[in-house]
Amino acid sequence: MNRNTIWQGGLFILLSVPLKTLALCEAVGAFSINAGSITVQRDAQVGQPISDWLYSGRGMSYQNCNYDTMAQYSLETGVRSNNGRSSGLLYATDTVFDTNLPGVGFIIEGESHVNTSAWAPWRGIQVGRTEWPIFYISNAVGIRHSFGHQARILLVKTHTIQGGTLSGPVGTFYVGIRETGAWSPEVPISFSGGVVTVLACSVSTPNVSVALGKQPKSVFSGINSGTAWQDFSIGLDCDRNARVNVQINAVAYPGITGVMRLDSAPGVISI
Repeated sequence: MNRNTIWQGGLFILLSVPLKTLALCEAVGAFSINAGSITVQRDAQVGQPISDWLYSGRGMSYQNCNYDTMAQYSLETGVRSNNGRSSGLLYATDTVFDTNLPGVGFIIEGESHVNTSAWAPWRGIQVGRTEWPIFYISNAVGIRHSFGHQARILLVKTHTIQGGTLSGPVGTFYVGIRETGAWSPEVPISFSGGVVTVLACSVSTPNVSVALGKQPKSVFSGINSGTAWQDFSIGLDCDRNARVNVQINAVAYPGITGVMRLDSAPGVISI
């Protein structure tokens, strides 16, 4: 009985040695982005940014990378979208992914450096992809690379926005060898706060009647002549700092700019 117990313990030790060598890189730290307070006009255009670039801090992400058994391959580091839920939109050449808020999407980019080298340029996730490499570096036996990263996102309107608090994961950074599928644990990027508020107006007087009164025929002395102006008001209930846009829908009178054709009902015009 004792002999079997010793043998099983020895077998466990032998198996655990090669497994330890598969630790690859040690993933350290995490990255967070606080979007702050984002105010959006309700009529903001779909597909356009609703924020400036929002940054995480720069920091160490991987250390003591050990890929000695695959020294013939280059190490790849890059950025991944966490949920992979594309909104179906692009901004520039970057894929727009969904946040937890309806109508609010984001593009994500990453920058990186290895050891004491300079930072590589920002790279975003291109159309049809959920990840994108930032750079590659050669590998060699005994070399223990360390990587640093920084993330940034740009919020984009994808459809009608529902305001609220931004939360949850955004994406990850990765390091590994694509040819062998030997990936180190991913380093998370997430929201640490941020509130989106939608500003809008509603019309409190949807139907407005304007009394034009009786006008003598002599007022219309020729083309572009007309009656005196009649003021009228449209009631609006607006959020503070909301942008007000006014659009008049009517059938234009041919050949005269700014003049609307009368409807078929005598004496009535609808706008």
